[in-house]
Amino acid sequence: MMPIVDGLEAEFAGQVAVVRLNGNEPANAQLETQYGGRGHPFLVVLDRDGQVIQRFFGPQTAETLHQAMVAVQP
Repeated sequence: MMPIVDGLEAEFAGQVAVVRLNGNEPANAQLETQYGGRGHPFLVVLDRDGQVIQRFFGPQTAETLHQAMVAVQP
């Protein structure tokens, strides 16, 4: 998943913020729960207001995540 996310982060640089958190760190457990996380990898796409647009559980294709990024563009 990291190469896919790295590529999307580069493609959407300046347009989309990519924040990576280690789900194994106790400090991140609250955020994972807040956003409905279950397992790893767990990805959340938020709009500019912080509202959840989509949740992804498990590995995803580059195309699936690309479409999610395009969907949050203004």
